[in-house]
Amino acid sequence: MPTVLAITSDKGGVGKSTLAVHLAGALTERGLKAVLIDEDGRVGTSLKWAARATQRGCPCHFPSCLPMT
Repeated sequence: MPTVLAITSDKGGVGKSTLAVHLAGALTERGLKAVLIDEDGRVGTSLKWAARATQRGCPCHFPSCLPMT
């Protein structure tokens, strides 16, 4: 059974996306499977992080996506 982690806060700018990207990366480095789902499709910060890493030649080793509607 998969484990679901949610990083939430009503306040913006507190590092939710940063924490989520680093946590997913740390989990995959330890051999666990991780999927990062960015619930804020309007901003998509986590997706931008993943795209920027790929452009710089250091792609994320976990999938990132927007939730299905």
